This record gives sequence, C-alpha cells and structure tokens, in this order.
Amino acid sequence: MPSWTKNAIDIWLTAAGIVNELIFRSINKSAVVNRNSITARSIFEVVQASGSRIGMPNLAPHDLRRTFAKLAHKGKAALELGLTGEMPSC
Repeated sequence: MPSWTKNAIDIWLTAAGIVNELIFRSINKSAVVNRNSITARSIFEVVQASGSRIGMPNLAPHDLRRTFAKLAHKGKAALELGLTGEMPSC
C-alpha cells in the first residue's frame, strides 16, 4: 500500500474515532455518519456516478478491482495481501 494511502486512511480512522470497527460507513440524508457498513449497492452507485463524471458511465467496482490487480501485478506487488479482506499492517 502506498504510504500516502495509508496516511489518508490513518487520518480518517483518527478523525472518525475508529479503532477496531468498520472503515467505510453509511451516511444518512442529514450527512450524519452511521455505525453501519456502507452497502454494496451504495458502492456501486458511487463508482457509477464517479464514472459518469469522467466520461465512463458504465464503470463498475469490479473494473476498479481488475485495474488494481493488473497494476499491482505489473508493479510486482504481493497480491495475496489484498485477497484476504484484511488491511495489511505497515
């Protein structure tokens, strides 16, 4: 994981007061962050909306995953770290 990515996650965890809980959480219509996990549908909608803004209206989360895997493999990254669903310790 690039150091800037870990730094951004650490800042979010500290600001949100998260120690051993879900990192990505749902936000209600009043912009209040809940303790519930963000849903797969929400992730799909965020990725699709972001794709539309950059001219790729059919962008899906799997496209991002596939691109990450290809770039990580090309960069000789240890992919098994990302397949467990757990964040590696750095």
